[in-house]
Amino acid sequence: AQTAIPAGKYKVTVEYRGGHFNRKVPVVNNVPYFTGILIHNGTTEKSSAGCIIVGKKLKDGQLDGKTTRQISDKLTEKLLQAQNAGKELSIKIVSL
Repeated sequence: AQTAIPAGKYKVTVEYRGGHFNRKVPVVNNVPYFTGILIHNGTTEKSSAGCIIVGKKLKDGQLDGKTTRQISDKLTEKLLQAQNAGKELSIKIVSL
């Protein structure tokens, strides 16, 4: 069964996550019926486990594994700077 984050605007916070990540990552908060939705690097749907993965698309829905971590780290850094400056972070999810 496929799942998707319902369309809407959601608060994002940057938080430390241990285990597999062991670093700060953006967290999408207050998503109905879901918890633990992160924004992180990955290459395919299998890497996402329901999270949002970021990177440069190559082909067949796959992301470039060589740059996806760099892109994810840059995004996290920018979001963390904004959060530390007291700005509210959010993400808008749209239905296609």
